[in-house]
Amino acid sequence: MLKAVLIRNFSLEIPVSIDLENKDSGYLLGRLFAAYEYAQTQALGPNVNATIRDQYYGTASATPRSVFPLLQRKATHHLSRLRKDKPGLAVNLDRRIGEIFELADADSLFVPTLNARRQAMFAVGYYHQRNDFYRRKEEQRADATAPQEQDR
Repeated sequence: MLKAVLIRNFSLEIPVSIDLENKDSGYLLGRLFAAYEYAQTQALGPNVNATIRDQYYGTASATPRSVFPLLQRKATHHLSRLRKDKPGLAVNLDRRIGEIFELADADSLFVPTLNARRQAMFAVGYYHQRNDFYRRKEEQRADATAPQEQDR
């Protein structure tokens, strides 16, 4: 539905899965928010009372400058915990966050407010990144359970 609105109202072409080259600030902020949420759930486990999505999604998608510094501090704490418990995951997640920042124009990423178009792109970026994290997990599980070929 969101994709249809973006195409109709803004004449945007929205890919069906994550676009690792998309430099739209709304899209990048959505991806970054998903990465921060993933760091939290991986560090604290699935039974977190309230994820950052529950607490900050609305604010992050409308007024990113007011909340992203706080989210970055929380993510730093969660990554620190992951480095102790799951060092490989921490490195990969830290790398992914760095890749998102590399695509961003520093002056336009943490803007005071996002207009409707960028808020929609935030949602698309969030769900693309979130799905990408879980898709990779499912692929890893499938690889682990697939029968291995024997050397002949």
